[in-house]
Amino acid sequence: MGKTRALLVLGLVYGCGGGSGNGVDAPAPIDAVGAAADAAPDSAPAAVRVTVENFGLAPVAGATVYFQDADSTLVAEAETDAQGHASAMLGAGGFVTVLLPIDPDRPDDRRADTIAGAQPGDDLHVFYVPANPIFDVPPTTFPLSIPADPQHQYQLWSSCGAPNDVLAQAPASSAVTLRCQPPGRVDMLLVSSDLTRSLYAPNITIADGVPLTLTGSYVAVEDEAFQYTGFDRSRAIGIWQGVFGPTGEVMVIGGGGTLTTGGTATRSYRRPPTVDTVTITQSTWDYQPRVPTDPRSVTAFEWGPTPSSYALAAADVKERELTAQPTYDATTHAVQWTEGTEGLEPGAVFASIAHSRPTGATTTRFIWTLAAAHDARMAATFPVLPNGGLDFTPDPGASVDAGLTTIAMPISWDRFRPDALGATLGLNGYAGTAVGVSREAPGRAVWASYTSY
Repeated sequence: MGKTRALLVLGLVYGCGGGSGNGVDAPAPIDAVGAAADAAPDSAPAAVRVTVENFGLAPVAGATVYFQDADSTLVAEAETDAQGHASAMLGAGGFVTVLLPIDPDRPDDRRADTIAGAQPGDDLHVFYVPANPIFDVPPTTFPLSIPADPQHQYQLWSSCGAPNDVLAQAPASSAVTLRCQPPGRVDMLLVSSDLTRSLYAPNITIADGVPLTLTGSYVAVEDEAFQYTGFDRSRAIGIWQGVFGPTGEVMVIGGGGTLTTGGTATRSYRRPPTVDTVTITQSTWDYQPRVPTDPRSVTAFEWGPTPSSYALAAADVKERELTAQPTYDATTHAVQWTEGTEGLEPGAVFASIAHSRPTGATTTRFIWTLAAAHDARMAATFPVLPNGGLDFTPDPGASVDAGLTTIAMPISWDRFRPDALGATLGLNGYAGTAVGVSREAPGRAVWASYTSY
């Protein structure tokens, strides 16, 4: 499941914590982050383009897009074309809002995504994830032969999915169907059913109906140890690790909560050896007992060459502490919060508001997410949408659930913004966001998700 932009998956729930879609947990292929410069952009109006894509990375046509100046003045209203594009001339600091398609499995929900602080020349991306996504990519079916090993049975993992069927061994072959985006190339990993032997074959060319024979020798599967220290207030740590070859994510190891004892957690997972791959390790935890200003969850993402073992100290990934939980101010149209000075300084935030309105015999839930630079004023301001706010703007006195996700990352907001609400397929098959993943520069990002309830 490859893609050309460099993206990192986020392990957050987006309903009221940030981001578009319904849940997330990493990217492909992992190259240097795009061409957005960190230098201050020219403030003269220039075309800003947004591309809306669905779970299969196919364009979403017909989505309504609003381009607004920083004071919410409507500059243009457009619909995305057949390529999922919409564009308009826009000055510095404006808003770009996309009304996402209605999810057929959640017909009473309405969702909107806004990118704040848009700059002339931005090429923005917004990703739409329905409740039950379908990866609508044409299949490639071909006969696959693998090296013979009478002592083991093998299954296929790949950057285009994992069929999970036991494969026939040479000289016999198995009919394999993969869905690659873009099509034509795949990283393959054969793993024995008892997780003791494997064979990694990167960057393989495939074509519909064309037989493929893998060659090489099976090697022993290794154990990778994970150790976490200093997590005194966390009961358990969720551990996932995605391994990425040239065309995308080849495999994921890990699973649910690993219990902590005295602030320490240790775990080992079986991981087939690979060559010249990049690994993204996702670690997620919460705090117990939880107080209102604690995050509901914290996720650390760390990427670099595939390691033989992994260790993380809580002191190195301490999120910026809040001193007041996020709330929505109907007068200023902003999610507001207060924070201390301890912990990693965020570079960006996701703010979200959700409220309900009666609509005839039913109740409609409006969920609005905004991506913005972290502001020393500790506020993320939503634009005033045209036509009375299209019901996304809560009425004064309405009950509003406010969410906030702070993002500490190794790149600037200017480089983060184009893909802040864009995504790719990755860790656990969910959506993700660009935070500066590259093969050349190992790094780490920390996400902390807070709510008003």
